[in-house]
Amino acid sequence: MVSHDPVPEQREDKGTSPEPACPAGPVSPEHALEALLNHISRSAGFPAFLANIQEIMSFQANPYFTVHDISRVILRDLSMTTQILKLVNSIYFQTYQRQVHTVSGAVMLLGLEHVRELALGLKLFENFRQSSSLKAVKQLVLSAFLTAIQSQELARKEENLKDEEVFLTALLFNWGELMVAYYFPGKHQQIQKMAAAQNIRKSAAAKEILHVSLEELGLAILKLWNFPSNLINRLSAFHFGGIALTGPEGRLKKIIVGADCLARILLNDNLTQEEWQHQRAKLGRSLGIKPDFLEESLAASLERFQTLAQILKINLKDTGFAANLNVTETKEANSQLAGGSDKAQEIAAAPKPAPPAPSLTAENDEEIQRLKFLYQVLAEIHQAMADKAAINQVLDLVMEGLYRGLGFDRVAFCLVSSDRTWLTSRYGLGERVEKLLPLLSTPLTAKKNALALALRQHQEYLVNPYNQPADYLLMDEGFWQMSGTQVFLVSPIHVEQVPIGLFYVDRCKPQAVITELERQRLRSFRDLTILSIRLNSRSVSSEV
Repeated sequence: MVSHDPVPEQREDKGTSPEPACPAGPVSPEHALEALLNHISRSAGFPAFLANIQEIMSFQANPYFTVHDISRVILRDLSMTTQILKLVNSIYFQTYQRQVHTVSGAVMLLGLEHVRELALGLKLFENFRQSSSLKAVKQLVLSAFLTAIQSQELARKEENLKDEEVFLTALLFNWGELMVAYYFPGKHQQIQKMAAAQNIRKSAAAKEILHVSLEELGLAILKLWNFPSNLINRLSAFHFGGIALTGPEGRLKKIIVGADCLARILLNDNLTQEEWQHQRAKLGRSLGIKPDFLEESLAASLERFQTLAQILKINLKDTGFAANLNVTETKEANSQLAGGSDKAQEIAAAPKPAPPAPSLTAENDEEIQRLKFLYQVLAEIHQAMADKAAINQVLDLVMEGLYRGLGFDRVAFCLVSSDRTWLTSRYGLGERVEKLLPLLSTPLTAKKNALALALRQHQEYLVNPYNQPADYLLMDEGFWQMSGTQVFLVSPIHVEQVPIGLFYVDRCKPQAVITELERQRLRSFRDLTILSIRLNSRSVSSEV
C-alpha cells in the first residue's frame, strides 16, 4: 500500500469531508467500493446536490415533462438562469439568429434536451468548483466539458446519434477520476504519482490504491445518483465491453475516446503545434472524416469552450488550457457578445461610450432593468403568437414574465374545468409553490374563496389581511396556515364572458404589498393571454 501525506489544500475545500484512512491488509473490491460510496454520501452538501441532479435527470426519464416543468427547476436558481441565457445568446448557439430572454423561450428555441444538458452540466460544475484550491478538479471538470463539446461537434453529421446522448455520455466518460480528485484528493495525487512512476494507466494505479478502478467507481456513483440505466449501461459497455462495439454505439465510443484524448492533450505544458496537428490528424483517420470537417468541428468546439469559460467566469490561464488554446483578448471579448461572430467583431471594434453619469439611484436603475426585461418578454410573447405557438407555450412565457419581471414570490395558473364547475391549479413558479398549488383548487360555487369570487364576478381580487383584516375571511383557515402568503392578487381570465382560468400571484414577507403599477403590468400579460386564446383554434384544456 502506498502511503501518503495529508494534502493542505483539502482543509480549504468545504465540499468534502476528511478522507478515510486506507485499510491495512487485503480488501475485497466490494468492501472497498462500499467504503468509498459511504464517504461520498456523508460529504457536506451531498444530499442537496444529489436531489438537484436527480430532479434535472428526471426530465430525461419522463417523456411527459413539459417546458414549464424544467423552467420551474432552473428558475429557482438565479445563477443557473443567468448562465443558461448567456450561453444561449452567445456564439455557443449563434446559429439561432435571435436572442431569448426567458428560460421558457430558451427551451422552446433549443428544445428540452439541449437545455436539460446545459442545466445538468452547469449544476455539476457549480458543485465541483467549490474545490477552488484544487487545480486537478478544475482541470478535470473543464476537460469533461471540452470532451462533451468536441464530441457533440464531431457527431453533428452522425444521423444515428442524438445530440443529448452524445453530450451527456461524453461529459461523464471519465467521471470516476473526477470523483476521486474531488472526494479523495490525497489518493488522487498518489494515483497520479504511481501512474507516472510505473508508466501505467491511472485506472490501474487506482486499483492498487483504492482497490477499485476509476471506471468502477464512476459507474457505481452514477448508480447511486439514479442516473438513467441506459446511460450507465452504455458507459459500462464503453469501459468493460470486452469486445469492439459496432454500429452507432461503436461510432460514439470512437468519437468520445478521440475527443477525450484531445482534451487531455491540451493540458500538456509541453504541447507543440506539430504534436497537436499530429493528434488531430490521427483522430481524423480513426473516425474516417474529411480534414475540412475535422478542422471546422474542432475550431467550433474550442470557441464554444472558451465562451463557456467566459460565462462561468473561469480564468483559463489558471487551469493549464490557456497557452494551448491561444486565448486572445479579442476572442474573449467576442465570446461575451450575442449573435454571430461578424456582428461581435463589429461591436468589439466600435469606440467605447463614456460611462454614464452617476445620477441614477440604485432604485431607479433597478426599475429600468425591470422595464427592459418586461419589454423583452413581451416581445418574445408577441413573436410566439406571430409564430402561432400553442397556448401552453405562450402561458410559459407569461408566467416567467410575471415571476422574474414583476418579482412576485410565487405565480400560478389555474384552469376552469370543461363543465365550468371547478377551478384546478395547473402549475406555478416560486419557492414552495408545490405546497401552494393544491390549496388553490376550489369549486366555482365556493362563497368564501377569492379565486371563485373573482371568476364569478369578473373582477380582480387583491387580498391583504394586514391592511384589510376582513380579507382574511376570503380564504379558509387552512390556506393561511399552509400557504405562507401575506398578500395575493387574483386576475381572472374570461373569453367572450366565459371563465377560462386565472393568474394567482403573491408575496410572502410580512407587510408586503402589491402596487397599482404591478397590477397594471399584470393586466398586460393577462390581456395577451386572452388574445392568444382567441387566436388559438385548439382546445385550451387540452393544451394547458
